[in-house]
Amino acid sequence: MFFDEAPKTNRSDLYGFQEEQESFLRALREGARLITIVGLRRTGKSSLLMTCLNESRQPYLIVDAGSFAQSPVISRVELFSAL
Repeated sequence: MFFDEAPKTNRSDLYGFQEEQESFLRALREGARLITIVGLRRTGKSSLLMTCLNESRQPYLIVDAGSFAQSPVISRVELFSAL
């Protein structure tokens, strides 16, 4: 669905990110230790992430770090409870 506000999870629903998808998937295949996705709000970062992770068929875990935004320090207990 093109106008659905939820992040996309399928390549056929994600438009205009072919180069970014290939770069992300290549980094996953090569075993990159850190991959960053940066951009303005509501430009498709989460959709790019979800689509690529689903296509890679690798196990993954998504942690929404927004709940930690107000804390300058995160304790292990807080992190483990989020997981």
